[in-house]
Amino acid sequence: MKRAFFIIAVAISLQLINCTAGEKFADLIVNSAGSDKSGSPPAGNGAYPTIISPLPGAQLEMLKAEFKEINPEFRGTLNKYGFIDDDIKPTMSMEHPDTILTDENLMNRRAKAMLLKNSKFTGVTDTTAMPINNSHSHGRGKLWRVWFQNQVYNGLGVKNTEIFVLLDANGVYRLSGNWYSYIFIPDEQISEEDAKNSIIGMEIKYTCWSIPGVHIVSEQDMKNPAGKVVLPQISGENIELKVAWQISIGSPAEWYVYVDIVTGEVLKIEQLWID
Repeated sequence: MKRAFFIIAVAISLQLINCTAGEKFADLIVNSAGSDKSGSPPAGNGAYPTIISPLPGAQLEMLKAEFKEINPEFRGTLNKYGFIDDDIKPTMSMEHPDTILTDENLMNRRAKAMLLKNSKFTGVTDTTAMPINNSHSHGRGKLWRVWFQNQVYNGLGVKNTEIFVLLDANGVYRLSGNWYSYIFIPDEQISEEDAKNSIIGMEIKYTCWSIPGVHIVSEQDMKNPAGKVVLPQISGENIELKVAWQISIGSPAEWYVYVDIVTGEVLKIEQLWID
């Protein structure tokens, strides 16, 4: 079944705990399954998945004050997990210098410097090999946007961790997204073959040209090798960092099915075409 659609990622949730593509994940404070605010795993670590919880109110207020002291001109703040929160609404007026920006390397360096200076609040501890998706001017040349790719942790891509940095001649004025300084990567209990076999016969519901349909997953749908990724998911107030097989369905791929490498649970279906 072939469809000539633009290939983009549109998340379809199998569960209420799935997180949307636009969700901003944040925090370096976690329970016994994760790390402390320094990003270092505590003694006895090894619980799966890594769980990230909101910060206690007093601790969060202290961090907000620390962040403001480091970044007195930055209009953003910290979210409940302790990472930078892009809370600037489109309706907020903001004056920018009239300087036309042309030096891409300079803008990239400034963006990386902001992330590194605030590593405690961004999860970014090394920018030397930080890959950039796109870096370009906009706003009639007075503004610049740097778009960083998803984090790679111990060789695994971490979904939904792109970082966007907006700059003008004065420096960074908006920042959205974060990385995770510590993620527990468990040994796989579910092999790639077992993960694929477990979803044979699974129904994937979709809508094509406003007409609902159902695709039944077959062995022939999964000829491409699966890869392991880290998949952040919302569960109540917490963020859970799970490791999953990302299985391509169709050739070319029309969906990704994510299967937990420990539990075998289907965590999410991601549709790769739009109606």
